[in-house]
Amino acid sequence: MNDEELETGISTQISMDQKLMTVMEAELSRLQQNFDMRRKLECQKFDVDFFVDEDTTVKYYTGLTNYHILKSLFDYISQDIIVHHKSVLNKFQQLVLCLMKLRLNSSNQDLADRFNVSDTTVSRVFLNVLDILYACLQPDIHWPDREQIQKTVPMSFRAHFGTKVAVIIDCFEVFIERPSNLRAGGETWSNYKHNHTAKYLIGITPQGVVSFISDGYGGRASDKTITETCGFLNKLTPGDVVLADRGFDIQDIVGTSVCTGIHPGIYTGESTTGGFRCRTHKENCQWPNSC
Repeated sequence: MNDEELETGISTQISMDQKLMTVMEAELSRLQQNFDMRRKLECQKFDVDFFVDEDTTVKYYTGLTNYHILKSLFDYISQDIIVHHKSVLNKFQQLVLCLMKLRLNSSNQDLADRFNVSDTTVSRVFLNVLDILYACLQPDIHWPDREQIQKTVPMSFRAHFGTKVAVIIDCFEVFIERPSNLRAGGETWSNYKHNHTAKYLIGITPQGVVSFISDGYGGRASDKTITETCGFLNKLTPGDVVLADRGFDIQDIVGTSVCTGIHPGIYTGESTTGGFRCRTHKENCQWPNSC
């Protein structure tokens, strides 16, 4: 092979290599665009369009009944959610992330993978939105006047309990991590749940509206102790009737206070049709992730 043929071969090889490089660069560019698009779509998976007209999806991921309620909640608190130029998640996604953690008890890593963010971002967003939800919604929980309740008592209550039922009460517990402090561990241990829990007293009106939520107590606290110390009794007026579960042993403390009666066992469905309605109210008002 002479020099001319060698030079021609080298030139041909260089030309082929250049064409191959051009093809490879085009393929890499295409793959990068697909990756960016996929990442963008994954990030938008839990955006507004993902939930529109999908009530089953809304209930599964957030615990709320339908998209209309989710959108109304977002509109109510959106002005308080902060988004800056470095934010990966928009305001709606931040709310959904918080609700998903409450509803599904998902780990930070799981939510980080779903929203394509770091677990640190998940923790920060969750705590921020949780504070906003508390600040915005807590004032909406108020104790109605007796006249307001009596005017709108459902017929099932009127037939079985009259119009004097002021509230339906129960305690519920939420699982928490094991405290590192021994004293806190003892106070939060629940013999009933065989786990560490935070415990709350909740009250709802006959119409199904939440009218009272106590501060959190350790799972060790009894229903009676919480009822006596949480301020619930101060809400009652002479003649009010309180409905409670069969195991809610507080007859003595309310009977000598202002209530005319405690009706145990109505949640079991063994006695009256009204009992089923009361049970439905109670279950609908407790957060899905409570125990």
